[in-house]
Amino acid sequence: MYLFLILLVAILAYLSSTVSFVEDPSRFFPKENGKSNTAELFSRIRVKDKIIVLFTNKSDSSLDCRSIIGAATKFDSVLLSSRGNNLIKATHLKVDRSKSSEITDYIYNNLPIFLEENDYRRIDSLISTDSVRLFLSKGMASLLSPAGSAISSYFSKDPLGMATPLLASLRELQSGMQYNIVDDHLFSADNSTLLYIVDPLSSSNDIKRNGELLDLFDSLKVSLNEQYSGLEVEYMGAPFATVYNARQIKADTWVTMTIAMLLIIIVLWLAFRRFRDILLLLLPALFGALFSLAIISLFKDSVSAIAVGAGATVMGIALSYSIHIVSHMKHVNNVEQMLEELSYPLTIGSFTTIGAFAGLLFTNSSLLQDFGLFSSIALVGTTLFSLIFLPHMLRVGNGTERGDNVVMTLIDKITKYKYEKSGVLILLILLLFAIGLFFSPKVNFQSDMMAINYEPDVLKEAQKRYADKFGSTESKVLLLSANPDTDSALSDYRSCDSLLSVLKNEGKMIESSSVSRLLIPGGVQKERIERWNEYWSARKENLKNIIGRESVGIGFSGDAFNDFFAILDNNYSGFKLSQEREKLPELMGEWCELSDSTSLFITQLFIKNDSKKEVYDRLYEETNTVIVDRAHFAGLWATSVKDDFYFILTLCSLLVFFTLLISYGRFELAALAFLPMFVSWVIILGLMALLGIEFNIVNILLSTFIFGIGDDFSIFVLDGLQGEYARRSSILSSHKSAIFFSTFTVIVGMGVLIFAKHPALRSIALISTVGMIAVWFVALTVQPIVFRYFFTSHVRKGLPPYTLSGLLLMLLTFSVFVTGCIVAAIFISISVILPIPGRYKRAAFHKFLSVFSFLPVRLSPSVKIFRENPYKENFSKPAVIVANHQSFIDILMMLSLSPKVIMMTNSWVWKSPVFGHIVRYAGFLYYKDGVEAHIEQVRKMTQQGYSVIIFPEGTRSSDLKIHRFRKGAFYLAEKLSLDILPVVLYGNGHLVSKLQPFYVKHGIIGYRILPRITNSSFTNDGDYSIRGKQVCNYMRDEYQILRQRFDNTQNSYFYHSVILNYIYKGPVLEWYMRVKIKMERCYAVFDEIVPKEARITDIGCGYGPLCFMLGLLSEKRSILGIDYDKEKIEIAENSYMAGERIRFQQADALLFDLPESDVFILNDMLHYLPKESQRRLLERVSEKLATGGIVIVRDADKSDERKHIVTRMSEWFSIKVLKFNKANQDPCFIEREDVEKWASELGCSVDAMKNDKITSNTIYLLRKRGDE
Repeated sequence: MYLFLILLVAILAYLSSTVSFVEDPSRFFPKENGKSNTAELFSRIRVKDKIIVLFTNKSDSSLDCRSIIGAATKFDSVLLSSRGNNLIKATHLKVDRSKSSEITDYIYNNLPIFLEENDYRRIDSLISTDSVRLFLSKGMASLLSPAGSAISSYFSKDPLGMATPLLASLRELQSGMQYNIVDDHLFSADNSTLLYIVDPLSSSNDIKRNGELLDLFDSLKVSLNEQYSGLEVEYMGAPFATVYNARQIKADTWVTMTIAMLLIIIVLWLAFRRFRDILLLLLPALFGALFSLAIISLFKDSVSAIAVGAGATVMGIALSYSIHIVSHMKHVNNVEQMLEELSYPLTIGSFTTIGAFAGLLFTNSSLLQDFGLFSSIALVGTTLFSLIFLPHMLRVGNGTERGDNVVMTLIDKITKYKYEKSGVLILLILLLFAIGLFFSPKVNFQSDMMAINYEPDVLKEAQKRYADKFGSTESKVLLLSANPDTDSALSDYRSCDSLLSVLKNEGKMIESSSVSRLLIPGGVQKERIERWNEYWSARKENLKNIIGRESVGIGFSGDAFNDFFAILDNNYSGFKLSQEREKLPELMGEWCELSDSTSLFITQLFIKNDSKKEVYDRLYEETNTVIVDRAHFAGLWATSVKDDFYFILTLCSLLVFFTLLISYGRFELAALAFLPMFVSWVIILGLMALLGIEFNIVNILLSTFIFGIGDDFSIFVLDGLQGEYARRSSILSSHKSAIFFSTFTVIVGMGVLIFAKHPALRSIALISTVGMIAVWFVALTVQPIVFRYFFTSHVRKGLPPYTLSGLLLMLLTFSVFVTGCIVAAIFISISVILPIPGRYKRAAFHKFLSVFSFLPVRLSPSVKIFRENPYKENFSKPAVIVANHQSFIDILMMLSLSPKVIMMTNSWVWKSPVFGHIVRYAGFLYYKDGVEAHIEQVRKMTQQGYSVIIFPEGTRSSDLKIHRFRKGAFYLAEKLSLDILPVVLYGNGHLVSKLQPFYVKHGIIGYRILPRITNSSFTNDGDYSIRGKQVCNYMRDEYQILRQRFDNTQNSYFYHSVILNYIYKGPVLEWYMRVKIKMERCYAVFDEIVPKEARITDIGCGYGPLCFMLGLLSEKRSILGIDYDKEKIEIAENSYMAGERIRFQQADALLFDLPESDVFILNDMLHYLPKESQRRLLERVSEKLATGGIVIVRDADKSDERKHIVTRMSEWFSIKVLKFNKANQDPCFIEREDVEKWASELGCSVDAMKNDKITSNTIYLLRKRGDE
């Protein structure tokens, strides 16, 4: 194992070394859905990679412009020397006038492609003789002026100024800049600051090379400051901003990780006091990080360094897994037990946590995707190491000797505290939850995305100085037109400019700069060249003659305008930008980026903030333009972040919940495990709103932490509560100790980020820490309260645990009931104003009650109803109707018997705000001060033909037996000369019991109307107690008959009641028992064989389903279940039906002192014993068999070879796959002849019957001879 681990680590280390780390903060920003990706296009703009250097004369300095130029020249020469030549592409210290002439030449060499139709209309006005003479005269005057040398070359090419408008438009390219030119150097308007621009060789994302360049700049700055006193050198630009961000993230990561690891190691050392334990705790997390990088290397060449740095916070979660394992070793006897108890919750917890982080892969931010990828894979590696390798390194009893460990003692006190019993804590959680519900919608999302970028003061000061000295108060925005096809991109570029012109003409306060007039699509070039040739074909020679004649007369030489004539005579063909990029002037590179994959063109837009929305909307609707505006689109990015947040939240929630649902197999447990996360999340949102903390693209990671680690807490607490519920184990205390360490490591791992200087990392710290604390307290408080209230407390009282289906059925029942009450109230309100006699209205109302009162029960899908009226009672004659009382359902059932019935009610029914008005309007009687006080009221109602319903027991029976009848009903019957009409009710107490009135179960319910009993039938004059006793005994006999008919396995109540012993104890166990009991037909065969009154010992009882079914079907059966599997006995004896009458004992039946029993059951257990042990067990059983007793053996008959194949497969599945049955050897199946032989030797007779038609299982009934 260790050799394999070393080899695996070596492979992972090698793969990890191949991963390159990208330190690009722009990966924070979300990708836009739609036509283009702004971030991707923006990254291709070379102009953003420029570095601006400012040489400033301090206010108290005597430096002049010449000195500043000298300093800048030295700076430039060093940069271009060997120190910087591999880092610098170009520098721009002086204004390069040659670039202007380069653009001019470009225009004149390709003049036809730039001329539009309005230019030709203008040319028409220029080529007349008078216009030519005027232009030439003005030209001569200009040439003779001091500036003549500057315009001579332009004038010879274009004496008529055909290209003048085009050349004038070039001035727009410098829009927004305020500057002076001093000795060909660019200075601010006040000549205090020189502007120097550097083009780095690498893009902004190349952290390494730009870092070297920044270091070179810093050293040059120090050198110049020493040489030039009073000189301030500042620089800024995206390359340096990226370097500053990356360096700060690195520094913060190392600092915070160091602090976190020191704190964690110190506390773990103080708690465990073993260096070996500390190493074991750290190994899984380190392995997980290595595993993650190695796996990433197989799919990606690079990963965000920022994501990996932030991913270090996940190491707190990774540590929690190893802490669970190492700390749990203190509570177990061996490693196998530890794995058995922890594997399931650890696997579920890790899976949901991994899923929560994997949800980040579906966001629009590359950095969040990398974070989610690194974190989720790291947790996969951590989990695998913790479950596969770590157990081999553990020692039994790890750290059990604590000595006088003060820290561990303190931690034990913290973890053993009963948080669920703290009224103050519960009240605080409820208060914070209520506040959270109210304030959570008010949490905002940070609109300034750049606020999470790190900007040092030197960078901020340089940006401010640049804005003050050269900038504009308007916002400069970049409009990008991009397309793989150059002509299409150019078409979009020109459409954008055309729209901007329209908007400006409409009065929008905008200015723009672009070179769209200088970049013409191929198709347009062809059209314009054809227009040029067509235009000049009939005019060219005439113009030449005019210019030749007029120029000589003014004083020009005959060849003065040969350059212009060459332009007219040139044979133009145009060119394709995508293929002939070299024809573009160098200055045009600032406005376009051409590559084999994409052509991109830039427009600069200067716009006021209040005009942005309308202008941007038009641009989006009418052009294919991508807008790059940090200030405006921060809000849109924030919206994207918000969408990502809700997406992550929803995805994490659904993933965690459905994983919990599948894992636990019960909606109730999944909801309970999810509850702490939900409550904590609401509390966190409320606190964020109150404290003014905003969400941003980084701290939305909080949702993954809450649902990632929070579900771990919930799962382990729930696992402990299940252990307490199912086996009365104390595993919860072990889990609480591990949860403490997990919480501590996660809080430290995230809390130390408060020391980070980078805003992106620091924004995680506070709210994540508060969130983890909230999850911890809620998990340890809310979960135990809810679990114990709905499940454990009821089972301890001998009642079934609540189920969601039962509560929903009750909700359905009560909803229909309340709806009926509302309809009745409306009926009453309307009837009051109707001019109809009261008796008719009351009769109609009683008809309504008889029809609708039982509707809530009839609509329940879990109920089957029978109605028996064998004596054809029609209630035409008033009587005192007496019925047994088990449930409030009895009232609804009795009211449905006839419209001509009323009922005596107690105080709470009479005064009920829900149905009190109904019973009062219906004429029901308020029972108080004894029956004697109501004689006349009853007489009045009976005279109207109404019978009176009375439950003579006086209260509901909690044990479903018919208890002593009170005499009131019989006194009333005699005084009013009324018959007694007994009605026996069955099953209502099964459906809704007195002890669980808000829980609807399954089953059969109904009633049987017995014959009337007249007063003359009683022989005891005036003794109403004896009359009550006689009627009570009569009804008990009839009730027993109903029980004999319906208390059987066909009644779904018994199946579901037995199943309720196994819910919340694991999905596999629950569904195994459901299938098994169904396949056993609810043990109907055993119920038929076993007497209703007997002492029963079930040997090999397993989880006890047969014991529970037999005990439930007859309360006179006393049952002992025996099994050597301790876990099964723990499950069985901690079931709600276990008690004095149904007991369980973990023992070896061959050694256990068996009690004398009327029935011994050996159900599917003999084959787990060797053959000789099987006979010995039968011998021991026969010795303890009571007179008249029976031994029931069910086992396979291997002589039935065809059917025995199915039996063997069934046993293999049960033992090897599901592992419900433990076997120390292969099953030893016997034949029927073996049982008959052993029975004969033991003096018993044998009756055999086949158990089913599929398997070889056979039932043997053994009775002692002489008892038959």
